[in-house]
Amino acid sequence: MELGEVKTAYRDLLQPVFGELFRMDDSEEERNWIVIILDGKQEDFYLSLYGTDCVRLYWCNECFIFSKRRHDLVSSDTYGEIVFEGHFDAEDLPRLITGLILLVFVNRKSHVNPYIVVLQCGDGEAEAQARALLEASTRRCAVKSKTVREGLVELNLDVRLRDGDTGFVNALAGLEGVRSAVLVSYNGDYLG
Repeated sequence: MELGEVKTAYRDLLQPVFGELFRMDDSEEERNWIVIILDGKQEDFYLSLYGTDCVRLYWCNECFIFSKRRHDLVSSDTYGEIVFEGHFDAEDLPRLITGLILLVFVNRKSHVNPYIVVLQCGDGEAEAQARALLEASTRRCAVKSKTVREGLVELNLDVRLRDGDTGFVNALAGLEGVRSAVLVSYNGDYLG
C-alpha cells in the first residue's frame, strides 16, 4: 500500500465523521510524514502517519503508537506499557485506527465548563453592546432569561469560555450603561 492510498483511506473514513474539523497537512509528504487533525484549530486530537506502517495517535496529551515493525500498540502515557499486541497488516491500519478513533470520539465527554453571565444594563443599547462583546469573546453565548424593568435590563446568559479567558467580564463592566457583570460557574442545568 502506497502513502497516497493510505491518505485516501484515512480521508474517506474520517472526513465524513469529523466534517469541517478534519484537516490534513501533507506538506511533508515527500519525507513520508502526514498529519491528520480531527478537532479543527484546537489540535488536541490528531494523528501522524510515518510512512505506511507507523501511526501515532495523540489525544488529551496521550500518545498511542501503532507500528507494524513492533506488532503492538504502545501508550506513551503508561510509560511504554503495551496496550495491544498482535499481528496486523499495514492495509488494516487505517481501519484499525479509525475504529479506535470512533470509539474514543463517541465516548468522549466535553471538558468545556459552562458558565452563566449575569448582566445588568441601563437600557437596550447597553444590552446590545454587551451581547456583541460576549458573542465575540466566548465560544458560545445563549440567553437563558431576560428581565426588563424601568431603567434596567437583566440578562442571564449561558457561555462557554474561549481558552479559559475571563477578561471579557472586565470589558463588560467597563461598557457605558452596564451596571454590573458577574460570571458564575455552574453544572449545565439552568433552573431560572
